[in-house]
Amino acid sequence: MQKTETIARAASGARPERSQRVEGARPERAQRAEGPLKVAIVGFGTVGRSVAKILCENSSGALHLTHVCNRNFERKKQAWVPADVIWTDDFQVLLNSDADIIIELIGGLNPAEQFVRGALQAGKSVVTANKQLIARHGQQFDPGSGGRVAMPSSPPGSLYIGGRRMP
Repeated sequence: MQKTETIARAASGARPERSQRVEGARPERAQRAEGPLKVAIVGFGTVGRSVAKILCENSSGALHLTHVCNRNFERKKQAWVPADVIWTDDFQVLLNSDADIIIELIGGLNPAEQFVRGALQAGKSVVTANKQLIARHGQQFDPGSGGRVAMPSSPPGSLYIGGRRMP
C-alpha cells in the first residue's frame, strides 16, 4: 500500500491495518475518527496512578484506559478504575492487546528499555517521561513498525553539553 493510499484511507475514516501502515502516514487521524484511542499504562506507582485517574475522569472520550500493567497488581487495584480495565503483571498482554498507545511509567533502564522496544516492534505508540532511558537509548529506538515515541518531559535528561551527552 502506498503512502497516499494510507493517507486517503485515514482521511475517509477507515483505520488501516497495522500491517498496512506506512512510515510517514498519520494513522492517528483515522483512529480518532472511529473512536477513542486505547491506552495501556505500564507502572502504577504515584505517577501511574495519577495518569490513570486523569484518563478515567476525562469525559472527552478521546482516550480510553484499557490496561494497567504492574507487578503485584492485585494490591494496587483501585475502586475508581473502571471494571473493564484489564490488570496484569505480564507485559505481553499489552503487546497482544488492541491498545494503540502504551505509556511507560516504571522508570529506570530495566525492564523499561525492553518494554519500549517491544511496544515499538509491535507497532504501538509509546509515551515516556523516563529521562534516564531517553538519555541512554533514545536515539536507538526505531519505531519502524508504525509506532511512535513521545517524550514530553524527557529532553532535559538527554542534553548534550560541550559535545558530551550528560545523563
